[in-house]
Amino acid sequence: MQIQMLFTISSASFGFVAGIYFCKGSALLSNKKIVSLSIPRIGHNPDQVDAIVSQAAQYLVGATLLCISCLLQVQTILAPTGKQIYLYPNLLSIVEYPLVLVAAIFGIAYIFEILIYKIRRPQIQREIDERTGGKGTTTPFN
Repeated sequence: MQIQMLFTISSASFGFVAGIYFCKGSALLSNKKIVSLSIPRIGHNPDQVDAIVSQAAQYLVGATLLCISCLLQVQTILAPTGKQIYLYPNLLSIVEYPLVLVAAIFGIAYIFEILIYKIRRPQIQREIDERTGGKGTTTPFN
């Protein structure tokens, strides 16, 4: 496989997964979650906090993947033309390589999404508790 082809396929794979991550937060929002988010409440809505933190994590992962995709596109232009690269004794064909790469990117991206969520969600909850005195409400009647 030519080096330029390798970078082009890699860039397209990262770009594809980045696009999915940018769409994921909105596309997978269920009717039940939308109803829960739209009902007014006194105090904070834990469903809304979860949805916002999840979307923030998905956008962060998507933006990172998009940046990697752009860097790979630049590398495609800078790569020497006609130079061959051999993937472990022809282990992956030009068809198998993007499929394996996309699967690997999805797996790694999912792990990072969960890690970001698990780090940020407690931080947000602590900040909510600090602002509301642990009561979960910011009304002037506290």
